[in-house]
Amino acid sequence: MVVAQRVLMLDGREGGATVKITSMDDSARVLWEGECDNIREELVTAARSGANLGGADLRDADLGGADLGGANLRDVNLGGAYLGSANLRDANLGGADLRSANLGSANLGSANLRGANMRGANLWGADLRDADLRGANRRGIWLSITISHCPRPG
Repeated sequence: MVVAQRVLMLDGREGGATVKITSMDDSARVLWEGECDNIREELVTAARSGANLGGADLRDADLGGADLGGANLRDVNLGGAYLGSANLRDANLGGADLRSANLGSANLGSANLRGANMRGANLWGADLRDADLRGANRRGIWLSITISHCPRPG
């Protein structure tokens, strides 16, 4: 199992990227750097295997439809990223930067979003049931809601 790593996506391009993985200790030594042809597949594989992707710089990444359920994405930078229809159920996104991210129709059920910066994020059609949004910056988010079991007035 991979732990104690930091993933930085550099020079992103469609379908792939140059990726640098460094240690999260004070030395920040480079553990691996190279080309990654399918960043989505590699990230999903890493997350599903229990990798700690906390603190990763994934700005503007295309992770639409990715299965990141239960992933540790604490303090990750997903600003401007596309996560439409992604499965983030039970994911730890505490402290994450989700500014202007597109999470339309994403499954965020039971996700930890405590302290996340969601300013300007698109959550249209997203499932936020039982998500922890305490302390999250929710200014300017786009969302749709479904209210069920609501008593009629009067």
